[in-house]
Amino acid sequence: MLLFFHRLNYDYKMKDGTTLLQHIYNTHFDGASEVEEYVETWDALKDLLPEEAYTSVAARLQRQLANANEWCDQINTYFYRKTGILDKLGRHIHP
Repeated sequence: MLLFFHRLNYDYKMKDGTTLLQHIYNTHFDGASEVEEYVETWDALKDLLPEEAYTSVAARLQRQLANANEWCDQINTYFYRKTGILDKLGRHIHP
């Protein structure tokens, strides 16, 4: 909303001190990492659950992980190509 309604620059400093663009990068990388944690947590429960229930949820979590990684790549790549500004944490963004 900040970008579209208020037309802030990508180097606008947020309350936490990061730039608006870095905030975009961070939130998308963090979102994908969070789904990876969901997968790991679910995998740890494998021996405690009925196989059918475990397998069903595991498959959906794998799809969610693929979607989260794809969304992260698409959004971050879009903003990188638009601005030419790399992620300050050195995470890979497709050129």
